[in-house]
Amino acid sequence: MSHKVDIKKILANAVKGDNNARMQIYDLYSGAMMSLCHRYASSEEVDKDIFQDAFVRVFENLHSLRNHQALTSWIKKIFVNEALQRIKNDKAEMMLDLSDIKEPSIEVIQVLEELSVEEITKVIRQLPFKMRVTFNMYVIEGYSHAEIAQNLGISIGTSKSNLHDARMYLQKQLNRLNQYQKSAG
Repeated sequence: MSHKVDIKKILANAVKGDNNARMQIYDLYSGAMMSLCHRYASSEEVDKDIFQDAFVRVFENLHSLRNHQALTSWIKKIFVNEALQRIKNDKAEMMLDLSDIKEPSIEVIQVLEELSVEEITKVIRQLPFKMRVTFNMYVIEGYSHAEIAQNLGISIGTSKSNLHDARMYLQKQLNRLNQYQKSAG
């Protein structure tokens, strides 16, 4: 027996400070938002920080949400913005040599199809942070290059370059994984 969630009522109660209503919102969105944090952060420690800080912002700003039907996209936007802010404040960057990357092989595509979401997330997390953020925003969140450029304070060309480099890096990692699986199997 399934019951329909009355999100409008839950929101009204959460705005009033009802902890049960806030817990219901947390329960409804925590899984998807933790997954979002995993994609942006470079470590579990960082993604837990982003997750916690973003939920604090959600609950602090619930009163400003005017359309209960926009709750999912509103929460997602807060989480993406929190992740971006965290990344902007992160000073560590990796240097990367992309010179030996080739076109993807059929075997690499097969490896990708066989990976679990957790394994793919792990490979994405290995991306240097500028590439990781651009890849997540463009491929997973659906932002345009213009929106990415505006959010990150970069040019559209830099956004496109970051996405290209991210794809090449991921391809390189998948080639390595494919070679490892061949040698282990």
